[in-house]
This record gives sequence, structure tokens and C-alpha cells, in this order.
Amino acid sequence: MAYQSFPLLCRGGGTMSFRSHAGDVQGTFNILGLFFNKGTRPAGLGLAPGECSWLDRGMSNNEPDILQQNVPSNVMSAPWFIDLRDPGKYWTFHVYNTNQGFLKVTQAYPGRPRTPID
Repeated sequence: MAYQSFPLLCRGGGTMSFRSHAGDVQGTFNILGLFFNKGTRPAGLGLAPGECSWLDRGMSNNEPDILQQNVPSNVMSAPWFIDLRDPGKYWTFHVYNTNQGFLKVTQAYPGRPRTPID
């Protein structure tokens, strides 16, 4: 089933943390995790270090504060593991809510969104 994903902007630094672990017992894929603080206003109005927020609004209390990205079994890190330790760096993650306690990453790239905001 295909899910529609939405851009979430994240600013590095703060208490943001990272994790990688096996995605299944067979070891066929790994999961990279990003733990962040939820921004309370739209990302365009500014993010504190370690915050992520939607482009059009702040994050609500019932939305997860964890991103997960599935990667091949030989991958244990991602460029954003390094970049997002720096409060001067930003990454955009296209995500959807799994309703299982995390936001699933479908695309990730450094910097701000590549498409204009309507």
C-alpha cells in the first residue's frame, strides 16, 4: 500500500539522537532512527536546535517524535547522523505517520525543501 508522505524539516543539534538496529530477525534490512523534539510552530517560523516541524504547522501532541528509515542490511548510518549533530544544518524528511509510534521516512535530503510551499 502506498502512503502519501509530507515534508518535515529538522534542525540539527540540541538533544537530537540517533540509533540503528536490525529490522528483522533474518537481518535482511536495518532501521535507522532519529529522535527529535517536536516544533510547536511551522518550520518556516524557525526551529530550535534538535527540533523538527511540518512546513505548514507545528506538530501536535499526538504525533510521533521518532523518524525511522529502512536501509539495506549493510548500512548502519546515514549522512544525517553526522550533519544533524550540528545546529547549523538542516535536513528535509518526507514522512508519513505509521500510527505505530513513529514517522516512516520515504525520502531524505540535506537542506530545506526542494519544492516551493504553496
